[in-house]
Amino acid sequence: MAGGRCDPAATITLALMLATGSAFNLELNPSRKVWVRIGDSLELNCVAKSCSSPTFTWRIGTDNPLGGTITTRGSVSTFTISAVTPQNQHKYTCSAKCGAEEKRNYADLNIFSLSDTLIVETVGSLEVGQRGSVRCTVPKVYPAQVEVEWLKGTTLLKTDSFRAYTEVETAMNFTYELTAELRDSGQELTCRVQLLTENQPRKAEGTLTLQVHYAPTWIDITAEPSATVREGQDVRLTCAADSSPAATIVWSKLSAGNWSVVAEDRAILHLSPALFGDTGMYRCEAGNKLGTITKEVEFHVQGSPRDTTLSITPSAVKEGDRVTFSCTTQSNPPAHLVLKRQSSSGWSELDSENGTLTIRDVLPADAEKKSDIATPAENPAGVLETVCIVVALASAGLIFSALFYAFRRSNLTKSFKIAREIL
Repeated sequence: MAGGRCDPAATITLALMLATGSAFNLELNPSRKVWVRIGDSLELNCVAKSCSSPTFTWRIGTDNPLGGTITTRGSVSTFTISAVTPQNQHKYTCSAKCGAEEKRNYADLNIFSLSDTLIVETVGSLEVGQRGSVRCTVPKVYPAQVEVEWLKGTTLLKTDSFRAYTEVETAMNFTYELTAELRDSGQELTCRVQLLTENQPRKAEGTLTLQVHYAPTWIDITAEPSATVREGQDVRLTCAADSSPAATIVWSKLSAGNWSVVAEDRAILHLSPALFGDTGMYRCEAGNKLGTITKEVEFHVQGSPRDTTLSITPSAVKEGDRVTFSCTTQSNPPAHLVLKRQSSSGWSELDSENGTLTIRDVLPADAEKKSDIATPAENPAGVLETVCIVVALASAGLIFSALFYAFRRSNLTKSFKIAREIL
């Protein structure tokens, strides 16, 4: 410059430099604190504003390789990681030169992992009144710095924090202990895990419906159509019990003072058809590993008499012998057994004990004319009655006959005669 004058060329160059310097800028998206889930992809876009031909450089704050790929198109440079791992946790810096000017920006990459679903399960079984444990498993977590909440329904039960150092994804287990109550069955227990990170909370949870084991608390027996039926009907005895786990059912019948098993692992005892021999006391036993409970029911099968017999011991007698007459039949309710003898004045009832009569010294007077006439009577239950008639004939021997009559309330009758002659 001479004589204090300004060189026009220098002025234009300075103006251009000032203009370029004020417009050139570098943006990185995303930048600063960046959180990426393990396995996800990542793109960092570095954009040079107001610079037609920038020169880009990427680096991290360690001597490790970048671990990704770089693609540059004009004023944009993109750094890509296809699947992020914990080893990618670094501070990434993008630098750009525009002429003599250089700008830089950075992204502090933070890696995390948290399984979407947690596994919540009991350790062993929960039993009423006993101390038990529920385990919550996070299959994958990184970093291993979490807060754990336990909830029953919507009620917060417990909160814990756990911190551990790991270089890779890891599994974490948490345990909640409780004394199980019967009312806990069916309740939902939730395990909620939250990563202790600086950004927005990242949570996952799992829920378990509690199943508390207990011994049978009640038992009931139902009989269809009823506990008293006619012979030949189909009958279902059903045993139900409340327990967890489900009780095993055992049916027994009382016989000669002892209980004999008639069916196992079967809630329904089917009697088809029901017979006289099925009458008796039945017991249902419901049990699991925690206890056993029983209930009994008395079952009756009713029907008309059948298989009626009249026997004499000995089969041949003479004057002075001891002889016993016995009348038997099958029926329910039990038939009333009567022994009668015929005389000239008609039929007279003998002093027998439920169809059994013993004559200690047979005399000729014990012989009478045979007759088949007898008058039956209905028993108190209105079902039937059996009448046994014994007739003596001549001193040389005895003839006996058995008559029984079945009466129903419909007034229908049925009769049979069994006769045997001993000369």
